[in-house]
Amino acid sequence: LLQIEEELSKCHKQFSSTISHISFKPIGSQTEDDIETENAFRKFGEVMDEIEDQRDRFISIKNNCAMKRLDRFRKNDIGRCKEAKRKFHSQTEKSCASLEKSLSAKKNTKGIEELDSTCKKEKSTDCDSALIPLL
Repeated sequence: LLQIEEELSKCHKQFSSTISHISFKPIGSQTEDDIETENAFRKFGEVMDEIEDQRDRFISIKNNCAMKRLDRFRKNDIGRCKEAKRKFHSQTEKSCASLEKSLSAKKNTKGIEELDSTCKKEKSTDCDSALIPLL
C-alpha cells in the first residue's frame, strides 16, 4: 500500500510538471487571456507540486512509524506468545504424564487418590495457562 501511494505521488508530480509547462502557441498574437491561462496552469502546477512534496513527507513518516510498530511487535509480542506456548506445552506434557501414571496405578487405592488430586491440580493449572492473555 505504501508503494502504491509513492507511485501515485510520482504520477501526480509528473502531471503537475506537465501542467506547469503548458504554453499556448497562438496563430496570431498572444492575447491577455492566453497569458493568464498559462500563468494559471503554472501556478496550479506549483501548488500540486507543493501538495505532493507534503504527501511524500507524510508517506515517509507513516512508513517509518509502521516499520517501528511492526518491529516492536515482532520483538515483544511474538516472543511473549512463543514463551506462553512453550509453557503451555510443558504443562500439557506434565498433565499427560500424570494421567498415564494414574491409569497404570489401579492396584494401589492410596496412590490413586494422590494421583487423582495431582491430576485435578494439574488440570486446573492447564486451564489457567490456556486462558493466559497472550497480548
